[in-house]
Amino acid sequence: TTSTSSTSISKATKHFLNGLLLRLLLLIILPALMDDGLLLPGVRYTDIDYDVFTDAAAHVAEGRSPYRRHTYRYTPFLAVLLSLPMGGRLQQQQQQ
Repeated sequence: TTSTSSTSISKATKHFLNGLLLRLLLLIILPALMDDGLLLPGVRYTDIDYDVFTDAAAHVAEGRSPYRRHTYRYTPFLAVLLSLPMGGRLQQQQQQ
């Protein structure tokens, strides 16, 4: 039983290290691809895009459609994800 438990520990360690390596690579590579326009040539995010994202997230946090922001043309899932932290703040403000 000792060899079985040490094997499972080494497998768990191997999975952990592989996952960590993958996350670190993505942390370095993906922002570079998006910021430099290598992944989508000619398409770059601007501060206007971030304003659109946060406005749509605020709409979702208030229970409205993200498409109330007339320039929002992204998946509603993104607005929902971005609204999660905002929803907590809005709920706290409403309780006070």
